[in-house]
Amino acid sequence: MRTEGRLSHDFHYVLRASAEHRNAEPLGYNRYLSAGLRTSFFTDELEAEWFRWHHTHAVCYKMANRIDKHVLALLAISAVDVVRFEYLAHFVEHPFTPHKVYGENTGFGAFGEYGWVRLPVFLMCRGLCYIMLSWWQRRADAGIRRQGRSAKTFLNRDGWLLAKPRQVELLLLCSCCIYGLLFFVSYDAVSNVNKDWLLVKYLNESSSNTQIPTWNRLESFKGEIASVTRATNINSCLFFIVFYIIAALHPFGFWHSVWFFVLGTSLLRLARLEFWYNSVTLAGDRQIWVTSFPLYYTRSSAYNFDIVLLMHAYTAWGLEWDSRARFKALRVLEQTRTRANGFLERLMPKNVVEEIRNLPAQAPPPSHPFRRATIAQSDLVGFTKLSATKKPREVVDMMSDLFGRFDDLTDRRDIWKVETVGDAYIAGQADPQMTQHHSAINVVLFARDMVSAVDAWAHERGFSVRCRVGVHFGRCIGGIVGKSRQRYHLFGHLIRVLEVLEATCFEGRVQVSQACRNEVLRQLRDEKPQEAAEIDDPENWEVREPTAEGELVTSKGEVHYFEEVDGAPCLVTFRPRLDSEI
Repeated sequence: MRTEGRLSHDFHYVLRASAEHRNAEPLGYNRYLSAGLRTSFFTDELEAEWFRWHHTHAVCYKMANRIDKHVLALLAISAVDVVRFEYLAHFVEHPFTPHKVYGENTGFGAFGEYGWVRLPVFLMCRGLCYIMLSWWQRRADAGIRRQGRSAKTFLNRDGWLLAKPRQVELLLLCSCCIYGLLFFVSYDAVSNVNKDWLLVKYLNESSSNTQIPTWNRLESFKGEIASVTRATNINSCLFFIVFYIIAALHPFGFWHSVWFFVLGTSLLRLARLEFWYNSVTLAGDRQIWVTSFPLYYTRSSAYNFDIVLLMHAYTAWGLEWDSRARFKALRVLEQTRTRANGFLERLMPKNVVEEIRNLPAQAPPPSHPFRRATIAQSDLVGFTKLSATKKPREVVDMMSDLFGRFDDLTDRRDIWKVETVGDAYIAGQADPQMTQHHSAINVVLFARDMVSAVDAWAHERGFSVRCRVGVHFGRCIGGIVGKSRQRYHLFGHLIRVLEVLEATCFEGRVQVSQACRNEVLRQLRDEKPQEAAEIDDPENWEVREPTAEGELVTSKGEVHYFEEVDGAPCLVTFRPRLDSEI
């Protein structure tokens, strides 16, 4: 059960991990490839895992909602643009600017001044934008609807959206760049005037053959200049805004956001290419070069756009840094929880741990009555005398080595370790919730394995230490005791009987109660388990007889009676094993 103190410790541990990420140095050459984002924590495997996590929880998260809103905005702004351009074509008087692509006079049809080429180009570009958004919308909607299908169906049909994050993000980036390019072409198609051509007009109207008029002579044209400027520059301003919205549509990483800066700055500087400049003859045979590019940006406007896109890239850098820090913190938290849960499962049975997790916050800890439980308790004979000759560190190392071998045996036979008291090791099986399965034969074989493990351990180290084990079958109660240091313990008559069986057992032998012997007989008769080949017929087990000192006598001379262990106990005999099975 997780306590408040442990939660606080985990919280501060995660905070320290986040701070370590902030102060960590980039990993070698990745300092430049990742723009300082990838630290030494992100190995190649974790880098790929973070990319999948970021793609799932950032890029794909609420993608359908973002695209839905963008589709509505696209339809709305396209409708407004058509109405606005038609209004300008019919009610605003201004010259038709020559265009390198569409020509100087493409004709006037039902669509007014734009001609029969420009408006279809505008509609085609906006239609392609709608088709791309609709395609991604369907993919995103399919990712949401997968919750109503089986996982296999989703992976077979729409799983590429999550299964291939790098390919999906690259395709999504290309789609957004094409989306912005199509908007640029559409605005260029319906933009038909720029200030350079207006200036040429006014110069021709106001100048003589030998004079260039001053700005004072243009005062009469100020109203018309302001009107035409508002009518024409609004397209450049709208593209500025729309392109930024497209760049911020999806939470891309830093390097993906840099591509929007490259594309945006390139488009804004198209007007300065020599391709778009025409030679115009003014009054007095004066030759000047004037651009025919409608979406014209001044140098200061282009610099402002560059700054905005750079700020967007910097924001993407910060968001990616936060995403990596959050991923690292979650990763560290997951590792901490895994270690804590592993430690918790060592203190308590797995089923009990799951039951505790499902309990309400203020619920009392669970307890369980076990109708069938087989528990074994071992004791080391001669270890107390041996430990008196060793240093404390050596004693701890010896016990750690030996009990580590016992722990391996519990994992091998699916037995739960109850506790250790001194050099005594207590473990066994019982009905759920303690273990998944209960087998008295399995516990008896585990007791034999402990005896064999101690013999091998003592032989390796040259010690004179033997093991004796008592095994009992019966009822008991299991429950969590303590408040701040909780443990799962067993209580009942079974534990008292177990202590007597272990204390009165001979060295190197396994002693079981009559109840345990009868349970083994029943299991052999009814279940016929595979372990039956490793154990001798219980009918041949040696039944203890009373001695001259008493019925049962411990190594310390204490006398016990058969009634204390529910009948005469038996010494188990096993069939010989191969050395590889020990």
